[in-house]
Amino acid sequence: MDFGMAINALKHGKKVTRRIWGEDDFIWMKPATNVKAEWCHDPELKRLAESRGGEIPALATICAYYTNGPVFTGWIATSADILAEDWELYESE
Repeated sequence: MDFGMAINALKHGKKVTRRIWGEDDFIWMKPATNVKAEWCHDPELKRLAESRGGEIPALATICAYYTNGPVFTGWIATSADILAEDWELYESE
């Protein structure tokens, strides 16, 4: 599938990957939500949430999981990713 189809899959709660990525590397979309101050481990985010009555809205973001590294929040596609047609659904166990 192409990038547009991959984005559509993300919007429907699916995980996607590229054939050239590692076997267990994938991206997913973390949906928009209201972040409650008591959930926050980040002191600045906690302060912001508390200053707005105990919670703050957070926009949706795309996250990436790479088996040889940490989870990456705020993944941004490269031009190669956008032009690729090797996107596929990631089927987790």
